[in-house]
Amino acid sequence: MKLGYFDTQLRNVGDDLNPYIFKHYFPNMDNVHPDCVFIGIGSIFDGRFSPSPQKLVFGPGARGANALPELDNSWDIRFVRGPLTQAAVQKQGIECPYISDPGLLISEFFEPKSANAQDIGLIPYFRTEHQPWQEIADRLSFKLISPRLSVEEFANSIRQCRFVVTEAMHGAIIADALRVPWLPYSSITASHEKETHQFKWTDWCQSVGMEFSELNLPILWNPKKMGIASRLKQAVKKRIICNKLKHYASADNALLSDDKIFSERMQQLKEQIKKAQKDYNL
Repeated sequence: MKLGYFDTQLRNVGDDLNPYIFKHYFPNMDNVHPDCVFIGIGSIFDGRFSPSPQKLVFGPGARGANALPELDNSWDIRFVRGPLTQAAVQKQGIECPYISDPGLLISEFFEPKSANAQDIGLIPYFRTEHQPWQEIADRLSFKLISPRLSVEEFANSIRQCRFVVTEAMHGAIIADALRVPWLPYSSITASHEKETHQFKWTDWCQSVGMEFSELNLPILWNPKKMGIASRLKQAVKKRIICNKLKHYASADNALLSDDKIFSERMQQLKEQIKKAQKDYNL
């Protein structure tokens, strides 16, 4: 069975969760069902996997309300990420449950938030130019946590935070899994992902009983590629961002899913793992 996920040239912790988590729970994956693709973490429930003879759908999200491929008997849909993806499946006359993003299973691999956590984490989108955001973090005494880190480095950095401010959705998901409060913001993601941005965040947030809203911030670019006028404009943007984050980034504003709901989702995920292990000899 092939593990299907978005494998980018730039390392992205949200995508890297796929082999990290699923190779652990399904150690026999590479040895069975060679014509089947396993579709797990990410907004990857779309037509990219349609040519495969068989698909096992294990918690992915759609990219929009009308973005699913035509679904037939080759799609074994065990569960999807959230209620918006569920509704997209139901439009095709197919019933399926939603649980949440399987990335929450990272809580089984790491201890939760450190009792001595002191940092405020700032997590940019993986495609974002990191240098200007490092400057923002330095000015505010935040700790920049890059989603290009390994899963271990990223999770252990999150554990040391009182809360995080994140543009990366899996920054929020991993933080929530480790019981670290989080605050979402958008800079480049809304323009880069278009409708998928609002859809995926709302889909996941509703799966754990929360509503989605975020702080919108200006886009920052690599200063090495800018002229003098553009650098002056970016300097103004940085001041605006710092002022906004000073008012936005507080423990009182930070979000965290309800402990009971989180425990229920974890139990549901574990039940689905057991079923897939049995049914597919994984």
